Amino acid sequence: FPVTIFGYDEFSDSVVLPLFDKGNKCIMLIKRSIKEHIYMNTSGASKTDSVFGIQMVYKKLSQLSNSPYIFVAEGAFDVIKLWRAGYPAVGILQASISLNQIDLIKKLPFQKVVIATDNDKAGRDVALKLANLLSQNKEVYLLKYPKGVKDPGEMSDAQLKSLDLEVYRGGQKAGFKTSIY
Repeated sequence: FPVTIFGYDEFSDSVVLPLFDKGNKCIMLIKRSIKEHIYMNTSGASKTDSVFGIQMVYKKLSQLSNSPYIFVAEGAFDVIKLWRAGYPAVGILQASISLNQIDLIKKLPFQKVVIATDNDKAGRDVALKLANLLSQNKEVYLLKYPKGVKDPGEMSDAQLKSLDLEVYRGGQKAGFKTSIY
């Protein structure tokens, strides 16, 4: 992720992130308050109209041809952390998912999906829903977090280099795969 896409709003003391569609058109701005860690979105579109990072997937597709995996995380900062670790990723921006977002993820040109939603009840619930919907067309894996880690954004560089994935097939967890590449 290029650093130049970030901004700072002095008035609200927030980091500003653009949400793009797959055609690289900015459809809304997401603001995250630095002090209160809350999100504020601009009007005009909904965060369910796209997935965070989708423009990077399509922009860098030729460079990603060796990567069979796409990661699906919750938050924008989780997506950025995954990209910086070398993993293509998109974010659903909440602990639920819209039909539009499911459709966008299904159309991504990757056969293998690693679901990396937050390691809390809401994140696990959306992970299982997403796994059920995607496992009809794609190989689905669930990211198994190290003890005490809530999301990809909290993982160290060393932890991101050695991921544990749980295979998901036919509506259930089906075992472990420890090496991603």
